[in-house]
Amino acid sequence: MSAKKNGEMTSEVVTITPSMASEWLALNKNVRVSSPSRVRQYAAAMKRGEWELTGDAVKFDSDEKLVDGQNRLNAIIVAGKPVRSLVVRGASGSDVMDTGLSRSSGQLIVGRGYENGHAISAALRLYILWGLNGDFGITRIGGGSRYYVDNSMVLEALDNHKGVADAVDHLREEYGRTLQIGVTHAHLAVLHYAFSTYDETASEEFIGKLAGGLGIEPMTTMQVLRERLIGLRNDRVSVSDSVKMAYIIKCWNTYIGATPYDPTSKFSVAQCIKFGYKESYPLIAGVEPPDFEKEGLASRPKRIDDISNHANRQQAKALKERREKARNEKS
Repeated sequence: MSAKKNGEMTSEVVTITPSMASEWLALNKNVRVSSPSRVRQYAAAMKRGEWELTGDAVKFDSDEKLVDGQNRLNAIIVAGKPVRSLVVRGASGSDVMDTGLSRSSGQLIVGRGYENGHAISAALRLYILWGLNGDFGITRIGGGSRYYVDNSMVLEALDNHKGVADAVDHLREEYGRTLQIGVTHAHLAVLHYAFSTYDETASEEFIGKLAGGLGIEPMTTMQVLRERLIGLRNDRVSVSDSVKMAYIIKCWNTYIGATPYDPTSKFSVAQCIKFGYKESYPLIAGVEPPDFEKEGLASRPKRIDDISNHANRQQAKALKERREKARNEKS
């Protein structure tokens, strides 16, 4: 075995036995769920003696927590055979490992110690796109976001806006894994966080009434909204999350008095939270979208049309090369 020091990082080739693999898996930071199909594929190669030593390493961070190599270690246990592998210790966190290949931002957030990583990731992506697009009308039929948000942006937003993660955790803890109103935790959490930047107490009361159903006064937009959302869910009516968010934003605007209505008129109450595809997406009264220019995120996301154009150029280039090769072969 050889070891090579690079600062505080060390690497060595180790013969990993099934018992060692079991011990190391106990040190797993739970960054991602093991892939059964990948484990079977690796184990079969190991049993046939086809597994070769490569540059891919089993990695531990500076706290001796396993951050990469979970599938390989499980495969060693299944194969029941020792395997030689490169082992790296003192590696930087899991945030920068394989992010473009197999780890989602949700898995990376779980690796940071958050229980609801995937919901937090979804909420942060919504929050980022809100800042970039200017409103939450980013998942409406016939539309879509103009931007692609990568994992690094999500993790940076988490550092700057931990309140989004706190909102997700609060909703999960208070109301369980499924909300009665048929809205995802991510969508409601990002609104909760946005509303709280205007009035934290009012936001807490509003979300509590909407999600929990307690203390709702009759003939209010809150009562109509909650009944509508529950009805849509019970009747399995397909309405986009973006439209549901529009309903909630309109209700919030009436809740804080920004949009007046006549509580004695059912028509007036219902009209306040009505939303059609042809109207402009409602803005949150008193709240501005986040300024990602100041946070350094605004210039980093790739526009979807830029990605599509790049892919089209690559396809056109490949087609041109194939045609030229065919002409050369004929001549």
